[in-house]
Amino acid sequence: MIDSDSQPAPNEKNENLITAPDQAPQGLIAPVWHTVIIVAVILLNSYASRPTPTPFSVSGRERLLTYGVTFVIQTVLILFIWFGIARKGVRLRELIGGRWAKPEDVLIDVGIAVGFWIVSSTLRIVIAIALHLIDIHNLQEQMTRMKQANAPVAPQSGVELALFLVLVIFAGVFEEIIFRGYLQRQLGALARNIWAGVVLSAIIFGAGHGYQGARFMVLIGIWGAMFGVLAVLRKNLRPGMIAHTGQDAFSGIALFVMTRNGML
Repeated sequence: MIDSDSQPAPNEKNENLITAPDQAPQGLIAPVWHTVIIVAVILLNSYASRPTPTPFSVSGRERLLTYGVTFVIQTVLILFIWFGIARKGVRLRELIGGRWAKPEDVLIDVGIAVGFWIVSSTLRIVIAIALHLIDIHNLQEQMTRMKQANAPVAPQSGVELALFLVLVIFAGVFEEIIFRGYLQRQLGALARNIWAGVVLSAIIFGAGHGYQGARFMVLIGIWGAMFGVLAVLRKNLRPGMIAHTGQDAFSGIALFVMTRNGML
Protein backbone atom coordinates (compact mmCIF):
# COMPACT_ATOMS: atom_id res chain seq x y z
CA MET A 1 0.00 0.00 0.00
CA ILE A 2 1.00 3.63 -0.25
CA ASP A 3 3.11 4.70 2.69
CA SER A 4 4.47 8.22 2.93
CA ASP A 5 6.73 7.55 5.88
CA SER A 6 7.78 4.55 7.91
CA GLN A 7 8.79 6.63 10.95
CA PRO A 8 6.53 7.11 14.01
CA ALA A 9 3.94 9.86 13.67
CA PRO A 10 5.02 13.18 15.17
CA ASN A 11 1.47 14.05 16.15
CA GLU A 12 0.08 11.27 18.31
CA LYS A 13 -3.35 12.85 18.70
CA ASN A 14 -4.02 12.12 15.04
CA GLU A 15 -2.96 8.47 15.29
CA ASN A 16 -6.50 7.13 15.64
CA LEU A 17 -8.97 9.52 14.10
CA ILE A 18 -11.54 6.72 14.09
CA THR A 19 -11.42 4.80 17.35
CA ALA A 20 -14.83 3.14 17.31
CA PRO A 21 -17.89 3.16 15.04
CA ASP A 22 -19.96 5.23 17.47
CA GLN A 23 -17.34 7.89 18.13
CA ALA A 24 -16.83 11.09 16.17
CA PRO A 25 -13.44 11.91 14.63
CA GLN A 26 -11.13 13.83 16.95
CA GLY A 27 -10.19 16.66 14.61
CA LEU A 28 -9.61 17.91 11.09
CA ILE A 29 -6.91 16.09 9.14
CA ALA A 30 -6.39 18.95 6.65
CA PRO A 31 -7.34 22.64 6.25
CA VAL A 32 -10.93 23.33 5.20
CA TRP A 33 -9.81 25.17 2.05
CA HIS A 34 -7.94 22.05 1.04
CA THR A 35 -11.13 19.96 1.25
CA VAL A 36 -13.08 22.54 -0.77
CA ILE A 37 -10.54 22.26 -3.59
CA ILE A 38 -10.65 18.44 -3.51
CA VAL A 39 -14.46 18.39 -3.76
CA ALA A 40 -14.48 21.07 -6.47
CA VAL A 41 -12.04 19.09 -8.64
CA ILE A 42 -14.10 15.91 -8.24
CA LEU A 43 -17.37 17.63 -9.18
CA LEU A 44 -15.89 19.59 -12.09
CA ASN A 45 -14.35 16.44 -13.54
CA SER A 46 -17.68 14.63 -13.12
CA TYR A 47 -19.53 17.43 -14.92
CA ALA A 48 -17.03 17.36 -17.77
CA SER A 49 -17.45 13.59 -18.19
CA ARG A 50 -21.26 13.52 -18.15
CA PRO A 51 -22.87 11.58 -21.04
CA THR A 52 -24.46 13.30 -24.01
CA PRO A 53 -28.27 13.11 -24.34
CA THR A 54 -28.03 11.01 -27.52
CA PRO A 55 -26.10 7.78 -28.17
CA PHE A 56 -22.56 8.26 -29.41
CA SER A 57 -19.56 6.20 -30.37
CA VAL A 58 -16.17 6.47 -28.72
CA SER A 59 -12.97 5.56 -30.51
CA GLY A 60 -10.21 3.47 -28.99
CA ARG A 61 -7.97 6.52 -28.84
CA GLU A 62 -10.64 8.43 -26.89
CA ARG A 63 -11.00 5.57 -24.41
CA LEU A 64 -7.24 5.43 -23.87
CA LEU A 65 -7.26 9.19 -23.37
CA THR A 66 -10.03 8.78 -20.77
CA TYR A 67 -7.95 6.16 -18.94
CA GLY A 68 -4.92 8.44 -18.95
CA VAL A 69 -6.79 11.54 -17.81
CA THR A 70 -8.50 9.56 -15.01
CA PHE A 71 -5.16 8.24 -13.78
CA VAL A 72 -3.55 11.69 -13.86
CA ILE A 73 -6.45 13.36 -12.01
CA GLN A 74 -6.52 10.72 -9.28
CA THR A 75 -2.74 10.82 -8.89
CA VAL A 76 -2.79 14.61 -8.56
CA LEU A 77 -5.58 14.35 -5.97
CA ILE A 78 -3.57 11.81 -3.95
CA LEU A 79 -0.49 14.04 -4.02
CA PHE A 80 -2.61 17.04 -3.04
CA ILE A 81 -4.15 15.05 -0.19
CA TRP A 82 -0.66 14.08 0.98
CA PHE A 83 0.29 17.77 0.92
CA GLY A 84 -2.82 18.80 2.89
CA ILE A 85 -2.71 16.16 5.61
CA ALA A 86 1.03 16.70 6.13
CA ARG A 87 0.16 20.18 7.37
CA LYS A 88 -1.70 18.49 10.24
CA GLY A 89 0.99 15.91 10.90
CA VAL A 90 -1.05 13.06 9.37
CA ARG A 91 0.42 10.41 7.07
CA LEU A 92 -1.14 8.55 4.15
CA ARG A 93 -0.60 5.31 6.05
CA GLU A 94 -2.91 6.61 8.77
CA LEU A 95 -5.67 7.21 6.21
CA ILE A 96 -5.34 3.61 5.05
CA GLY A 97 -5.27 2.31 8.62
CA GLY A 98 -1.74 1.03 8.94
CA ARG A 99 -0.44 -1.96 7.01
CA TRP A 100 -0.44 -5.75 7.14
CA ALA A 101 1.71 -7.09 9.97
CA LYS A 102 1.58 -10.79 9.06
CA PRO A 103 0.33 -13.03 6.23
CA GLU A 104 -2.79 -13.95 8.19
CA ASP A 105 -3.88 -10.29 8.05
CA VAL A 106 -3.88 -10.46 4.25
CA LEU A 107 -6.12 -13.55 4.24
CA ILE A 108 -8.53 -11.96 6.71
CA ASP A 109 -8.89 -8.79 4.64
CA VAL A 110 -9.29 -10.77 1.41
CA GLY A 111 -12.00 -12.88 3.05
CA ILE A 112 -13.80 -9.77 4.30
CA ALA A 113 -13.48 -8.17 0.86
CA VAL A 114 -14.99 -11.21 -0.88
CA GLY A 115 -17.87 -11.38 1.58
CA PHE A 116 -18.48 -7.65 1.27
CA TRP A 117 -18.37 -7.84 -2.53
CA ILE A 118 -21.02 -10.58 -2.59
CA VAL A 119 -23.33 -8.78 -0.18
CA SER A 120 -22.88 -5.30 -1.66
CA SER A 121 -23.30 -6.56 -5.24
CA THR A 122 -26.53 -8.32 -4.30
CA LEU A 123 -27.83 -5.19 -2.60
CA ARG A 124 -26.85 -3.08 -5.62
CA ILE A 125 -28.92 -5.28 -7.90
CA VAL A 126 -31.92 -5.18 -5.56
CA ILE A 127 -31.68 -1.39 -5.17
CA ALA A 128 -31.19 -0.89 -8.92
CA ILE A 129 -34.36 -2.87 -9.63
CA ALA A 130 -36.25 -0.94 -6.93
CA LEU A 131 -35.11 2.35 -8.45
CA HIS A 132 -36.07 1.11 -11.94
CA LEU A 133 -32.46 1.35 -13.05
CA ILE A 134 -32.67 -2.26 -14.22
CA ASP A 135 -35.70 -3.05 -16.36
CA ILE A 136 -36.05 -6.83 -16.36
CA HIS A 137 -38.99 -6.55 -18.77
CA ASN A 138 -37.06 -4.69 -21.47
CA LEU A 139 -33.54 -6.06 -21.59
CA GLN A 140 -32.79 -4.70 -25.07
CA GLU A 141 -33.39 -1.12 -23.97
CA GLN A 142 -31.41 -1.85 -20.81
CA MET A 143 -28.44 -3.00 -22.91
CA THR A 144 -28.65 0.17 -25.01
CA ARG A 145 -28.54 2.37 -21.92
CA MET A 146 -25.65 0.36 -20.51
CA LYS A 147 -23.70 0.74 -23.75
CA GLN A 148 -24.22 4.50 -23.80
CA ALA A 149 -23.32 4.93 -20.13
CA ASN A 150 -20.13 2.86 -20.36
CA ALA A 151 -18.96 3.86 -23.84
CA PRO A 152 -16.20 6.17 -22.52
CA VAL A 153 -14.53 3.41 -20.47
CA ALA A 154 -15.63 -0.06 -21.67
CA PRO A 155 -12.54 -1.79 -23.15
CA GLN A 156 -13.00 -3.23 -26.64
CA SER A 157 -9.57 -4.67 -27.43
CA GLY A 158 -6.96 -6.70 -25.63
CA VAL A 159 -4.71 -3.66 -25.20
CA GLU A 160 -7.57 -1.55 -23.85
CA LEU A 161 -8.54 -4.33 -21.42
CA ALA A 162 -4.96 -4.64 -20.12
CA LEU A 163 -4.67 -0.89 -19.58
CA PHE A 164 -8.14 -0.78 -18.04
CA LEU A 165 -7.17 -3.44 -15.49
CA VAL A 166 -4.02 -1.51 -14.59
CA LEU A 167 -6.13 1.61 -14.16
CA VAL A 168 -8.68 -0.08 -11.87
CA ILE A 169 -5.93 -1.37 -9.58
CA PHE A 170 -4.78 2.20 -9.00
CA ALA A 171 -8.37 3.52 -8.94
CA GLY A 172 -9.43 0.99 -6.31
CA VAL A 173 -6.63 2.17 -4.02
CA PHE A 174 -6.78 5.86 -4.87
CA GLU A 175 -10.55 6.25 -4.67
CA GLU A 176 -10.73 4.54 -1.30
CA ILE A 177 -8.03 6.90 0.03
CA ILE A 178 -9.76 9.94 -1.48
CA PHE A 179 -13.34 9.17 -0.45
CA ARG A 180 -13.17 6.86 2.57
CA GLY A 181 -9.72 7.72 3.90
CA TYR A 182 -9.73 11.49 3.44
CA LEU A 183 -13.21 12.90 2.73
CA GLN A 184 -15.10 10.60 5.08
CA ARG A 185 -12.85 11.47 8.03
CA GLN A 186 -12.56 15.15 7.19
CA LEU A 187 -16.30 15.68 6.65
CA GLY A 188 -17.07 13.58 9.72
CA ALA A 189 -14.79 15.85 11.73
CA LEU A 190 -16.44 18.97 10.32
CA ALA A 191 -19.91 17.60 11.16
CA ARG A 192 -18.66 16.15 14.45
CA ASN A 193 -20.35 12.88 13.54
CA ILE A 194 -18.66 9.95 11.87
CA TRP A 195 -21.85 8.75 10.18
CA ALA A 196 -22.41 12.19 8.67
CA GLY A 197 -18.96 11.76 7.15
CA VAL A 198 -20.04 8.42 5.67
CA VAL A 199 -23.17 9.96 4.12
CA LEU A 200 -21.51 13.14 2.83
CA SER A 201 -18.54 11.35 1.29
CA ALA A 202 -20.92 8.84 -0.33
CA ILE A 203 -22.92 11.68 -1.89
CA ILE A 204 -19.73 13.16 -3.33
CA PHE A 205 -18.63 9.71 -4.50
CA GLY A 206 -21.89 9.27 -6.41
CA ALA A 207 -21.78 12.80 -7.77
CA GLY A 208 -18.22 12.16 -8.97
CA HIS A 209 -19.36 9.52 -11.49
CA GLY A 210 -20.98 11.82 -14.01
CA TYR A 211 -20.19 9.60 -16.99
CA GLN A 212 -22.71 7.06 -15.64
CA GLY A 213 -25.63 9.48 -15.81
CA ALA A 214 -27.74 11.00 -13.04
CA ARG A 215 -29.79 7.92 -12.17
CA PHE A 216 -26.81 5.63 -11.74
CA MET A 217 -25.00 8.30 -9.72
CA VAL A 218 -27.62 7.72 -7.01
CA LEU A 219 -26.93 3.98 -7.01
CA ILE A 220 -23.16 4.56 -6.93
CA GLY A 221 -23.61 6.93 -3.98
CA ILE A 222 -25.43 4.19 -2.06
CA TRP A 223 -22.65 1.77 -2.98
CA GLY A 224 -20.11 4.29 -1.69
CA ALA A 225 -21.97 4.44 1.62
CA MET A 226 -21.55 0.66 1.91
CA PHE A 227 -17.79 1.09 1.54
CA GLY A 228 -17.91 3.86 4.11
CA VAL A 229 -19.61 1.62 6.66
CA LEU A 230 -17.05 -1.11 5.95
CA ALA A 231 -14.20 1.34 6.57
CA VAL A 232 -15.71 2.43 9.89
CA LEU A 233 -16.36 -1.08 11.15
CA ARG A 234 -13.04 -2.51 9.96
CA LYS A 235 -11.09 0.65 10.93
CA ASN A 236 -8.96 0.45 7.77
CA LEU A 237 -9.39 0.71 4.01
CA ARG A 238 -7.73 -2.50 2.89
CA PRO A 239 -10.83 -4.73 2.46
CA GLY A 240 -12.56 -1.85 0.66
CA MET A 241 -9.59 -1.40 -1.65
CA ILE A 242 -9.61 -5.10 -2.53
CA ALA A 243 -13.39 -5.21 -3.07
CA HIS A 244 -13.39 -1.96 -5.05
CA THR A 245 -10.61 -3.15 -7.34
CA GLY A 246 -12.25 -6.54 -7.77
CA GLN A 247 -15.63 -5.03 -8.63
CA ASP A 248 -14.19 -2.62 -11.21
CA ALA A 249 -12.04 -5.35 -12.76
CA PHE A 250 -15.02 -7.72 -12.96
CA SER A 251 -17.16 -5.00 -14.58
CA GLY A 252 -14.46 -4.18 -17.14
CA ILE A 253 -13.97 -7.84 -18.09
CA ALA A 254 -17.74 -8.36 -18.32
CA LEU A 255 -18.16 -5.31 -20.58
CA PHE A 256 -15.25 -6.51 -22.73
CA VAL A 257 -16.75 -9.99 -23.16
CA MET A 258 -20.23 -8.62 -23.85
CA THR A 259 -18.87 -6.17 -26.44
CA ARG A 260 -16.79 -8.80 -28.21
CA ASN A 261 -19.81 -11.10 -28.41
CA GLY A 262 -22.12 -8.44 -29.80
CA MET A 263 -24.21 -8.15 -26.65
CA LEU A 264 -23.47 -4.42 -26.34
